[in-house]
Order: sequence, then structure tokens, then C-alpha cells
Amino acid sequence: MLIVLLPAIFIGVLSLGFYHVFAKAQHVTGKLAPILIGLLLAVLVPVLSFVPLIRPVLPVLNLVIILMGVLTPFMLIRSHFPDQHLSKILFSGSVITVALLLVYGFATAFGDEGTGSPAIQLLTSLPLPEMGFLIMSLIILYLEAALISVVVFGVILVVVIAFRREVQSG
Repeated sequence: MLIVLLPAIFIGVLSLGFYHVFAKAQHVTGKLAPILIGLLLAVLVPVLSFVPLIRPVLPVLNLVIILMGVLTPFMLIRSHFPDQHLSKILFSGSVITVALLLVYGFATAFGDEGTGSPAIQLLTSLPLPEMGFLIMSLIILYLEAALISVVVFGVILVVVIAFRREVQSG
């Protein structure tokens, strides 16, 4: 349980910090920043892994890639959420997304066949050099986080809209 919750809560708190930085940026820049940073880190982290001083920081950079995947859909739909609850929604959605991502990762890694996710199976079948494989696996990690958070924030948005309608009609 701690293996899933500690990184999820860490990313939840970290997402609030990054969100406030991106929210201060210009409208378009704030929306595109998670995409650009996530994909840039996915390319840079394998290259930086050869620098001995940076190796201890690599797990944190991997978590930042996941964080950028979580922030990508949120930054696009945040205007549909009530302003006074943005931080709570982002924190909750981040924790849920990362917990689901970790549970999915553990389930596919330690499942019956232990072959990993379909995306990893596709990557292992491609004739990629080691560096290309690492870059593509981090891009897939970013995309998995983004897809899961689309579903999570979509469900939260449906609940918020339903609650608004209930309050307005009630």
C-alpha cells in the first residue's frame, strides 16, 4: 500500500506546485508547458543517465514525467472546474491517477505472464537501440499518465457538472 500511496501523494503535492507555476504563465504557455516539459524530459533523462552526478535524481525526473502527463489534461479543462476547488481537484486527481498507474504497472509486470503492458510488448518487438528504447518507454509512461488522468479528470468533471445541475434545480 505504501509503495503506491507515497509516490501518488508526492506527485499530488508536486502537481500543485507545478500547477501554480504554469497558472502564472500566459494562457497558451501554461497549457503547453506540461506537454513540452514531459516530452523534453522523456528525451533528456536517458541521455542524462550517463552523467554520474545526475543518476541519483533520475527517479525524481521519472516522477516529473508522470506529473507532466497528469497535468496535461488538467491544464486543458481546468476552466470547467470551480476556481475555489482547483487545488483539491488537482491533488485528488493526481493521487488517483498515479495510484492507478502504479497498480496497473505492478499488475502488468507481475501478472500471469509477466510480459508487461501492450505498449512495452510493442517496444520490445521493435529493433531499437538501447537509448531509443529508453526514450520511447518514457514517452509511453508520459502518455499512459496522460490517458489515465483524462479518464480521472473526466469523471471528476462529470461529477462537478452533475452537482452544479443538482444545486441549480434543487
